[in-house]
Parts: sequence; C-alpha cells; structure tokens
Amino acid sequence: MNLTLLNEAESVIVRNFFQNDKTIPFLNPIVNSFFDEEQHIEWLLSAIKGNDANLQLLNRAFKKHYFRIRFIRFISSTIRFAAIDFIRRMRKAKERNPLFLDNDTSEKNNKDEFLYNHSPLLDQYFSGDEFFRDSIEDDALYFAWIDLSPKQKQVILLSYTMSYQDIEIAKFLSISPQAVFNRKRKALVKMRAIYSSKVVNISG
Repeated sequence: MNLTLLNEAESVIVRNFFQNDKTIPFLNPIVNSFFDEEQHIEWLLSAIKGNDANLQLLNRAFKKHYFRIRFIRFISSTIRFAAIDFIRRMRKAKERNPLFLDNDTSEKNNKDEFLYNHSPLLDQYFSGDEFFRDSIEDDALYFAWIDLSPKQKQVILLSYTMSYQDIEIAKFLSISPQAVFNRKRKALVKMRAIYSSKVVNISG
C-alpha cells in the first residue's frame, strides 16, 4: 500500500481503519497492490468518511482487481499444465529435436541458447490449437485462448509457461520490453473478457 500518497493525517486515518477492522488484512499482498493506485486510496478515505457512492466504486474496483489476479494465476497454472502434457506427448512420439527435453533451462546462462536453438519447437505452440483442445479441460478458457493472435499467444506462453522475464522475451522476439508488456496486457484483458462471457453462457 502506497501511503506516501497521503498526508500524515490521512495516513493515520487509513492505518486506524485497518487496525480496527480485523476482517481486512492490512499486510495482504492483494490488498496492498490494490491500494497502490492513488484513486483507490482516495475512494477509501472518502468511504471511511461515509461516502456510500465511493464505497460502491471501491468495492467494484476491488472485485475487478481480485478477479484479475486470480485469473492470471489460473491461466498461468492451466497453460503450464497443458504445456507439460504437450511435452510428454512429444516425448512419447519421439519427435524431432529431442534435446528440447534435455536442456536445463533453469540456469539463466542457458536461457538465450534454449530459446534460439528451439524456436522451431516453440512455433508448434502457435501454429495451431490442437494441443490446447486436448489439454485444456476448461471450455471457457479454451475459447478465450483461441481468440488470441499468434503473437499474443507467444508472449503468454513464454511468460507464464516458461517463466521468462519481459526483458528476456523482448530479446528473443527482437522487440522492446514495453512492447512485450503491452502485448501481454492486451492479451490478458482480451482473455479475461472472453472468459467471463463464456462462463456466463456455458453456465446459463
């Protein structure tokens, strides 16, 4: 929580609020990250003073924030498991580039070599959606995934499946880290919107 945005009196008000309301964990990282935004702090102060309209805005914003975090964790774990399943099937089929499975990518020094040497294998992720159809059991997530562009899929997989940092992905793709961040952000926003609508349709 960025209390540097507040003056001393406002900071005391916020701290007292969290100390008195034990249902809201002050040190919870999700809560802290939510209140890193100045607008959320302003709404909180106003809500503490009795402004119901801003309290509703605050609650609505937090629900979106919480869903975004849970959604990112969800797609990260799901896509990672799908990729593992894909690799297992590759191993069984003894397809080309068997060294793909033997490289130790946990060492930072090997990352660049791994990416460049095995980019043809990585392209198999983006050339079609068959492996996701076989590996992702969540229909809503699958529909959200297939609507992404190949470039968006590429960044999502490199980031959440292979755990590469934006700067490493930027080097591999020969684009700026900011371009990687923007591409990933747009992909997540797009997936979140499609996923939410599909969940409603499927459950309905």
